Amino acid sequence: MFKNTPDVIESLPPNCIFVFGSNTGGKHGRGAARQAYYDFGAEYWVGDGITGQSYALPTLDEYYKQRTDEELLASIHRFYRCATAYPALVFLMTKIGCGLAGYTEDHMKSLLFHAGCGWELETGTSVPSNIVFPRGWDEGRLL
Repeated sequence: MFKNTPDVIESLPPNCIFVFGSNTGGKHGRGAARQAYYDFGAEYWVGDGITGQSYALPTLDEYYKQRTDEELLASIHRFYRCATAYPALVFLMTKIGCGLAGYTEDHMKSLLFHAGCGWELETGTSVPSNIVFPRGWDEGRLL
């Protein structure tokens, strides 16, 4: 269906989930988080996990401070577990962490790749194939 996440997402088919960078407090006021709240059913005060047709992946804490790499990796693993639990869904990942959170794309791609390595060691499987990455973000994907 999708090779990469579209640059602009205005609507979603029923089986697709919009993955956005959030804060742990679940205050979805700007960027992709705001769009997730208004367009795809993200719930206010839910900063981690799936609600409606969206998945909040926290890149900031409740005070809008960057989370540690260890915290980010734990959140990425929770996301991978969710995607594995719902194989009929397609998770369209935005460029999480690269807006308000202030991480570089290279940093976030590196974390996703390292989380994928850890995920493979933990589960014996590659990063779930129902996760669709933004253009240029999937070169480190373990297939």
